[in-house]
Amino acid sequence: MILTAGLLFEQGRVCWATDDDAFQFFQEEAKVVTASRREQSIKDIPAAVDVITAEDIRVSGATTLWDLLRFRVGMDVLDARANDGTRGSVAVRGFPQEYVHNLQVLLDGRSIYEPISTGVFWDKLPISTEDIERIEIIRGPNATLYGSGAGLGVINIITQKALKGPATATIKSFGGNRKTVESSESLESSVKNISYRVSHTFDQQAGFPLASGGDNGTDFLHSNKANTRITWTPSKQTDLELFAGGSWQDNGVAGATHTEAKYNDHFEMVKLSQKIGMYSTVELLSSRNNYITDVMPAYPSGTGQYSVLQYDEEILQRWQWDQNKLNATYGFNYRHADVNSPLIFAGSPDQKMELWSAYLNQSFQVSHTVSITGGVSFEDSNVGSADSQQNYQVASLWSPLEHHSFYVSYAVAHTVPSLFGTSANNQFNQVLRSVGNPDLKPQRLTSYEIGHRGDAMDKHLQMNTSLYYTTIKNIDATIVQSAVFFPQPSITLVTANLDEAITRGVETELKYLFSLTRSVYMNYTYEHVSDWLQDRGSITQNTPAHKINFGAVSDLGHGFTGSVNVGYKDHYYITSVGRSVSVAAPAYWRLDLRLAYAVTSRLELFIAGQNLTANEHIEFADGLTVPRTYQGGLSVKFGSH
Repeated sequence: MILTAGLLFEQGRVCWATDDDAFQFFQEEAKVVTASRREQSIKDIPAAVDVITAEDIRVSGATTLWDLLRFRVGMDVLDARANDGTRGSVAVRGFPQEYVHNLQVLLDGRSIYEPISTGVFWDKLPISTEDIERIEIIRGPNATLYGSGAGLGVINIITQKALKGPATATIKSFGGNRKTVESSESLESSVKNISYRVSHTFDQQAGFPLASGGDNGTDFLHSNKANTRITWTPSKQTDLELFAGGSWQDNGVAGATHTEAKYNDHFEMVKLSQKIGMYSTVELLSSRNNYITDVMPAYPSGTGQYSVLQYDEEILQRWQWDQNKLNATYGFNYRHADVNSPLIFAGSPDQKMELWSAYLNQSFQVSHTVSITGGVSFEDSNVGSADSQQNYQVASLWSPLEHHSFYVSYAVAHTVPSLFGTSANNQFNQVLRSVGNPDLKPQRLTSYEIGHRGDAMDKHLQMNTSLYYTTIKNIDATIVQSAVFFPQPSITLVTANLDEAITRGVETELKYLFSLTRSVYMNYTYEHVSDWLQDRGSITQNTPAHKINFGAVSDLGHGFTGSVNVGYKDHYYITSVGRSVSVAAPAYWRLDLRLAYAVTSRLELFIAGQNLTANEHIEFADGLTVPRTYQGGLSVKFGSH
């Protein structure tokens, strides 16, 4: 994280902070809710934590959601085109692929992984970078609180609430090479105890260059997204929020026979928070998500569709007592998804996923320097093996010095199989067919971690280091179930629990804040993955061993601000599972720059560029290269804020 916010809001006014205010402001901002489902200071969390603030996002120059995560420690981010047109891949602590199974992603607390692949459609999420208040990243397991899929980490994307006061409108627009055009508009206001924020984003992009030569692939994009957040606070004890929005997208598919895929999504969510006395809070969350998308247009069998109607219900309660020495969070959640796809599930197009979970997390301040946190959850699903699963975790934080703390953690987590893995009946072409295995077992992840967090030089220098070792059992692998060559060739593939893997790594980062508006950072990640099958493209070698990132952001004076991010990724070998194609990706450097000029306090002009070190480089086995891009645009605000 780079702290760059230089503004404080005071009674509806914007004012520059002094240096003394700046570091007090930093300490107040360094809090997260994702680690334990309650607000905590980062220094009190026995886990590896990273936070991306709204100001970090503004100065980064990133044009996609996944690029916001690209220069973060411990992250593996790819511009990866799946065979259904999905455009980005994000992994924590290894195993990057089209759809990442052991990373739980939340949008305002709502789980957004989809049931067929158990992955995330990053480019199709109904938000833009302008909608985000902060992104909280927990590296390492947290399945006791978030259930299946949280074995390697949790990312919680938190959207902006409306500021109190009269109506304010913001418009941002930019364009660049490769036919890039993006415009976003937002309106926020409040009336008495009700506030709202609505936004819309349009995005257009041309395709990436072909790895085989040629300027444009077929992976174009036309996208519209809308998002609404309404907050009603009838009393100091009650907070009721309504979230709604949608994503409508036409995109090309790299290497496809049928080159266009459509995606239509809309969601609604209600969240109620009720304080009970001074020491307890109850939260209820209910959401509905409905989307229809084209599937596998890259296959000669043609484009099909699948639809998903998904419901998530959750209730939790937080307790704290004994002068905040004891804190408990416990709750229950339920997910139900109705899936329909005649192409993927031929013969039985209607499939259902149900997932139940109950959890308890308890922390105890043993002494002034030692705290212990433990958690357990019980989970059951109708997908794959019918046995219920238990996730558990214990961690301890030791702070022998005022500015340094150490933590240790042990956890066991599970990830249920995907519907494709258990129930598929898909004819890829005249020869190749894939069938599911209803007896697939959940993956089992056992993790060990130690870490250090500290600061020095009057809190200007901040340091974080973590070392981890994780074993993963019951990994899915595709094998030949049957093969016939005469008179008509026919091969049937089936998924089975055949593989086991070990991933181990070191993550370290340094940040130095010269002032509230000038900072530098550097981080380094080492990851080594090995597996029993030695499947180098899908597991063993698909994670780069070394990643280095460094950068800076600064107020340059006279209304100018600038930021630079530089990243190095070691070579790796990666497979597109959907395409059954592998590619060796050479090591590469990436340079992103942004320069902005504030004409007034309400009008900013900017230019930015990505991948500036080379014309293009390979990131994924999709037949494309990632090109150099650049944009220029403006942001203007109307209203009283």
